[in-house]
Amino acid sequence: MKPSLTNSAYLQLAVSNINRVQGLAITALVYRLYDLATIGHYFFVLSIYGVLISAQQFGSSRTVVKYHIENDSTGTTRILKTRLLLSIAAMTIFMIATFSDKNPLSLAEMLLLALCLPMSALIFDFALMSAHRFKALGIIHAVAQLSLLIILTLAYVNSIFGSTLTGTFIGSEEGAPTIVLHQLIPTIVLFFAIGIYVQRTDPGRLDPLNTLKALAHSQAVNLQYFVDNRLLIFTALFLAAVSFVDYLVGYIYLDAEGLGIWAGLLRLASFAYGLMVALNTVFFAYGQKEKGSTSKTKKRILRTVNLATIVFLLVIAYPYLRWVMNLNDPMSFGPAVVLIIMGVAVMPVFFLALSTIEENNQQVNFWRLIRYITTSLIIYCICLILLMTTPMILTDPQTNLTWACLMFLVKWLLISISLWMFNAKSRVI
Repeated sequence: MKPSLTNSAYLQLAVSNINRVQGLAITALVYRLYDLATIGHYFFVLSIYGVLISAQQFGSSRTVVKYHIENDSTGTTRILKTRLLLSIAAMTIFMIATFSDKNPLSLAEMLLLALCLPMSALIFDFALMSAHRFKALGIIHAVAQLSLLIILTLAYVNSIFGSTLTGTFIGSEEGAPTIVLHQLIPTIVLFFAIGIYVQRTDPGRLDPLNTLKALAHSQAVNLQYFVDNRLLIFTALFLAAVSFVDYLVGYIYLDAEGLGIWAGLLRLASFAYGLMVALNTVFFAYGQKEKGSTSKTKKRILRTVNLATIVFLLVIAYPYLRWVMNLNDPMSFGPAVVLIIMGVAVMPVFFLALSTIEENNQQVNFWRLIRYITTSLIIYCICLILLMTTPMILTDPQTNLTWACLMFLVKWLLISISLWMFNAKSRVI
């Protein structure tokens, strides 16, 4: 008997929260092993990586779950083949887009990050999602995080006591290991662990080894697929762009150290954002079989989770700034944190509207949705231009950081209101 939506959602949240706790420890180690400039630029580069991941997935994370539920092996293989081809193009774009004199990462480090793109394209997590095995998927993600935590812990111990204790393979006395391990280690663990798990538990429906071999002879999806699924493709790219725009604002208007602090504040917000994305995945998997019957349950879950998350963020805000980000004067960042938490409070409205749109993607007017999103984007850009042309801006780094947090709140207000109004007009709520 498969677990209910409520049970799966709260199980996913429990595992996600374990990952968040590990994420806190990882962030604390990152802010002790690397300087603020390196951290800020790395997370900006990672936001570009996130957009390209979404582009190479082309909204197929939803469709491939549907295909697997329907036992459509041909459709599944075609999607994987298309992902692999797009990942090759994404690698090239990534190297070009991140090439800059400001980039403190070496060419070798950028190549390591780029190699994560084709690996991510061939992760078989959809097989677990379609079978509602969210517990197994969450445990594997926790193991991936734990692997990174162990390596960074050894590196930090090594930086204190020297290579005689942990060995030079984990980082020398003079410096920490490359920061791209932050993405590389979890990607490698997920690729192999999920592949092995699916190979052993679901061989009747999907054999990862045979599927990978079949890619050589499989065709990619045709252009009609992109037309038919344009809304799911757009929402996937839109989610990635929502995160990228915050890092872009910081990259343009903050100095190197300010960008590092800004990245830490956005990591704080990602506690809520990551939970919402995880829930959105669960909602879609159940929505394919129980269309229209999960709306009240989704609202209740999102409201409960959001309230708990806001209380949690308020409680950990000071410890996070002081002991995780290692800032000497955390109270001076109080206004910035309040604005971040206010933005977090708006997130459920956005994700509930997005979930409704994705579940009813065949009935949604795509071009009307584009108009609503474009309108909110234009208003956001106008606010940003007005804000950044104000004389008080670009004079004090801490003030600039507060204004960036204000734009974070404005962004979430605009996109949440636009999607809610779209659903109300379209009568899909």
